[in-house]
Amino acid sequence: MVANGSVENLRSDAGENLFIKMDTEAINRDSPAENFSSSQSDRVLEFHIVKERLAGHCQNSFSRHKALALGPLDDLEDMKKSHRETDEAIRVLQADNDVDISVPDELIVWVKRSMLDGVLKGWELYKIGKVLGTISKIHSNLSRKSELTNISSLALSLPDMKKIERDINHSIDPNGMILDDASYALRNFRSQAEMSRRKLIKALEKLIRKFERKGFLQESLITERNGRMVLMIKIESKNRVEGIVHDISDSGATAFLEPISTIVLGNEWREAIINVQHEEERLLLELTSLIGAYSTEIFDSIEILALIDLCMAKGKYSMKIGGTSPNFVDNPRTFISLKGVRHPLLPGPVVPVDLFLGDGKPILVISGPNAGGKTVALKSLGLTVLMAQSGLHVSATFCSMTRFDQVFANIGDHQSIDLSLSSFSANVQLIKAIIGRASSRSLVLLDELGTSTDPAEGAAFAKALLSYFCHNDIICLATTHQRGVANFVHEQTAMVNASVGLRPNSLEPTYTITTGLPGRSYALAIASRMGIEDEIIEHARAMLDPGERDSEKILTELEEQRAMVASRLATLRTELDEAVEIRRKFEDKLNDVEFEKERILENYRSSLINKAQALLSQLQKAETVIQAPISKNIVIEEKDRLKAIQKTLRSEEWRNKLTQAQKLLISELGIGDFLYLRGVGDPVKILSHPDNLGNIEVLMGSIKVRISSTQVEKKASFHSARNLGGISVTRSSKRSSISTELNLHGMRSDEAIEELDQFMDRAILEGFGLVKIIHGRGTGVLRTMVRGHLINHPLVKGIRPGEGGTADGVTMVE
Repeated sequence: MVANGSVENLRSDAGENLFIKMDTEAINRDSPAENFSSSQSDRVLEFHIVKERLAGHCQNSFSRHKALALGPLDDLEDMKKSHRETDEAIRVLQADNDVDISVPDELIVWVKRSMLDGVLKGWELYKIGKVLGTISKIHSNLSRKSELTNISSLALSLPDMKKIERDINHSIDPNGMILDDASYALRNFRSQAEMSRRKLIKALEKLIRKFERKGFLQESLITERNGRMVLMIKIESKNRVEGIVHDISDSGATAFLEPISTIVLGNEWREAIINVQHEEERLLLELTSLIGAYSTEIFDSIEILALIDLCMAKGKYSMKIGGTSPNFVDNPRTFISLKGVRHPLLPGPVVPVDLFLGDGKPILVISGPNAGGKTVALKSLGLTVLMAQSGLHVSATFCSMTRFDQVFANIGDHQSIDLSLSSFSANVQLIKAIIGRASSRSLVLLDELGTSTDPAEGAAFAKALLSYFCHNDIICLATTHQRGVANFVHEQTAMVNASVGLRPNSLEPTYTITTGLPGRSYALAIASRMGIEDEIIEHARAMLDPGERDSEKILTELEEQRAMVASRLATLRTELDEAVEIRRKFEDKLNDVEFEKERILENYRSSLINKAQALLSQLQKAETVIQAPISKNIVIEEKDRLKAIQKTLRSEEWRNKLTQAQKLLISELGIGDFLYLRGVGDPVKILSHPDNLGNIEVLMGSIKVRISSTQVEKKASFHSARNLGGISVTRSSKRSSISTELNLHGMRSDEAIEELDQFMDRAILEGFGLVKIIHGRGTGVLRTMVRGHLINHPLVKGIRPGEGGTADGVTMVE
């Protein structure tokens, strides 16, 4: 609907008009109905004020123009893209990264002058250099942010003009003066000029001292006239000093005279000055030509900067109004759904309202008393649609809407004395224009439908008009005072009533909208509150149509019931919030208890480890004593001590302590997880959940073993589990003749376990670090039983398959 600006417009030669103007339809005041346009709706809904406030957040006139020319976009994807830009701008602003995008208004004029062989001044070039620096900074800062898809894309499209920026900064200072380092020739010429000036001043100072003694000087100063250094000679003494008079003072008392003896020095100084000026002009022309050569890139950059600045302005305005990005839907049953919508132009706290048009019902009619908020709701809806479709966030907590091709708003009094149009006639003419242009994709907003004429005929006209819009699927939100219109809407399946109301006691507006219920006028209640005699009020009630009285009574009762329900609902919500808070506190306490439990278990586990270390120390002491050449009584005593230790380690109390310390870790693991067992180097895989005794089945390479929770040490990392290979198991073909082997081959399980325990006791007493258990491969029952028993054995550090061969008939025990 709105023509966007382009780079070509910036390059146009249209004098002062450097920008493309918004393509709007002019409103002919002599024929308002015939020229009804969306721009008129913009003014009625005060969208132009929103755009002015948006423009106030822009940093340069180029983006301000774009803000003022903003209008609903035609393409749905363009709308969504515009809102994504606003979202991204908010992220930048929330990170305290506001972007400086200031651009002088005269920049276009300067660039055009450079294209026409003009010469730019130093301060103009410096300001152009500042803009080029802004371009480089934005390109550097914003183009690298991957989360800013749209704004980064704009920043990436900025042309690279760092060379011009460097050349200008190397040549021009912030005051617009050309720097000595701009060229070698300039530095040389300026040095010569300074030397010549000093020689000249030295010679003139010598003459001043001479002429002071003779009384020729009006003042003992050196000054300039016509680019020459002169002395201030009294007019009566000018003929007594040889030289050239360059000027006479206004009073005629002083002659500005260049002594003849300094003319040659003055010529040298002037020649050096001219050389400096020529070099400075050459440098300015060179930089100007460079600007002209890059004019296309500069114009492109100005356009891109304006677009980025507009994005940032939209973000700032959204944060100002507490904006929300709308959700555009193409659902024929949902036209628009607003929650917590506020009119963004109303000052002070604003009561948010909810509005919904949909479910195949395109007509919503709001009724109720004056000053109840009907017109504000109408304007809020229209303004929200215009803002959303123009890429601006809306002042609401939630907004979902379809795309409308146009918004038509007939709000206010259009009476025209010049055209002899009454309020009703003017409204009818505008409605006629709307009917001729509205489609099923349009939104029509009508205020005070059926008023400003005979109530009966006005109501009939309003009903027929609503029926027409409904029949043609034209989405319409209207307000009315006509009870007959509200009753008619109630009878239609595709129309919905809504109401605004007053507080029963104070008669102050609630500024809320109740859908499904027509509104009361409160006319007699307001008149009574304002002091009209009760007799008059009662007389008025008596003259009401009986149907009107009944209807008013029913509405009053409904409102009272609704207020009661709302009060109870508010109480329930408060109680629910309190319950939620209590639950949150309870959960926090549970978490504290769980944390404390884990801490206690960890301390308990550490205590067990310390106790185990103490027992191990006693074992080592017993072993030393037993092996030492001491008396038989001491040996017997230490053996008894050793048996007591073994009994403690095998006791149910000790096993339970270890089990409790491991249950927490077991509960955190699931089937398929990997864990480490005490004394086993490689992690094993969990195959089952813990049973009632806390035992779990694990896979050790290709071996399935049921183990106790006491054997669990810690959970294996993902890296360790991923690198886990199969455990190779070998079978020894020989039986060792040394005492570090135990052959259980052919024994029953109970016999084997008893023999194994006795062997382990002997191995501990003998101080063996590694022993071999031969159980044979067979069916695997004995092997599984032996290894499961060893894993749970409190004195076993670890087990592994035997080495050599391929059979799985040997287990090595540490």
